[in-house]
Amino acid sequence: MKNVLLAFCLVLSFNSCETLSKIPGLPLPVSEAEAGQGIQEALAQGVSTAILSLNKEDGFFGNNLYKIFLPAEAQKLESTLRNIGLGNQVDKAILQINRAGEDAVGYAKPIFKDAILQMTLTDALGIVK
Repeated sequence: MKNVLLAFCLVLSFNSCETLSKIPGLPLPVSEAEAGQGIQEALAQGVSTAILSLNKEDGFFGNNLYKIFLPAEAQKLESTLRNIGLGNQVDKAILQINRAGEDAVGYAKPIFKDAILQMTLTDALGIVK
């Protein structure tokens, strides 16, 4: 499978088959079906890695890139609550929202897995493009 992914990445990087044919050890030709399978495998591994990192305590809350904050529509309310001394309760609410996200990621895994398995070759190539 690694060879298929490597070959697919190289195919996308070069403009002509002549260039590709000069690379020693490259398993050519790679069929569209093999390329699609490689894309599916890469997506499956990416989803698994993401789920493992997010579906745990502080997967969202402890990561500034993924942390869930209150929506813009609620920021005025958040500010008001903090100004009247309810900042601790606001912080608890934000923590609970993030904990719910961390839990939800685990439930989403089979949905992503099924979507990847049902992906057509056209879908896979569309993702790459």
